[in-house]
Amino acid sequence: MKLWHCKPAFHYLFHWHPYHVWTYSSTTCNWRDDAAVGKPMAYQPIFDGVYPTNRVPRFSICSKFWLLACILLFVAWPSEESLRAQQLIVEAGSSISSTRYEAPYQQSSRFFNVGASVAGGWHKCQVGIKYERSIIHPTFTLEVNQVPFGKDRFEDQFVGLLIRTKLARYPAARTGLVLKGGAGLHQTTLTFNDPSGTLSISHQYDPYLGVFAGGGLSFPIGRYLMLEAAYEYHYAHRPDIANFRQAHRASYQSFQLGISYNMVFGKTKQRYNDIIKFK
Repeated sequence: MKLWHCKPAFHYLFHWHPYHVWTYSSTTCNWRDDAAVGKPMAYQPIFDGVYPTNRVPRFSICSKFWLLACILLFVAWPSEESLRAQQLIVEAGSSISSTRYEAPYQQSSRFFNVGASVAGGWHKCQVGIKYERSIIHPTFTLEVNQVPFGKDRFEDQFVGLLIRTKLARYPAARTGLVLKGGAGLHQTTLTFNDPSGTLSISHQYDPYLGVFAGGGLSFPIGRYLMLEAAYEYHYAHRPDIANFRQAHRASYQSFQLGISYNMVFGKTKQRYNDIIKFK
C-alpha cells in the first residue's frame, strides 16, 4: 500500500465544512443566515455585525482524539520485555484551574477539569498518554467602552504524550516527589453569547499544540495505590479566527488531586514483596 493511497482518508478526517455567516438586519432587528438565503459566504469584521459560526468537522472530535490516542499509545507503550521487569501506572483525577490568557482575556477565570493518564516503562520513569477536558469552562465578559456586549466561553480537550518520574527508593509503594511534563494537542470550542441571550455562536478551532510541566507529592493509601497532589502549568498559543477573534496566549495553571494504581512486574515485583512491608 503506497503512502499516497492514504490521502483520501486523511482528507476525510481533517476536511472542514465552510462557514455560515450571520448578518444583523437593522430593519427586522434580527440575525439572518446568509448561506440559508443564497447569499455568498464571506468574512466581514465583527463590528459590521457579521459573525462566522462554527466549522463542523465530518469526523467527530471524539473520534479524532481516539485516533490520536491510539497512535500515541502505540508509540509510547512499553515492550513486553520491559513490562516483565518494570511497571505500569493508571491515574485518574480532577483539578481546579485558573487562566493566564492574553488580551482581550486578561482577567483570570477559574474552571474545573477531569482527566486520566496511562504510563509504563522503567522502575522510576514512565512514558504514556494524558487526556484532560474541562467540565466547568472558563468564561470571559467582553466590553466596549466598559459596556458589556457578550461573553466568550472556551470548552477545551487535551490529549498528549506524558513523561513522569518519581523520586523515591520504591516509587510504587513509598511517598515521593513526582515530576512530569509533556506535549500534545488542544481541541477548543469557543461559544459567544450576547447579553440578551438571544444569540449564541460557536466556533471550533483547529487542533493546536500545547506543552505542560509540573510536580507534586505521591502518598501510599493502599497496596500499590497512591494519592497524588500536584501543580501543573500549561502553555499554548491559540490561533486567531479570521475577522472574529485575535490569536492569544491560552496558558493556565492547575492544582490537581488524583488516585493512581501501580502495577509492578517481574523481578521488580519480587523485590517489592520481599523488602517492603505494607500496612
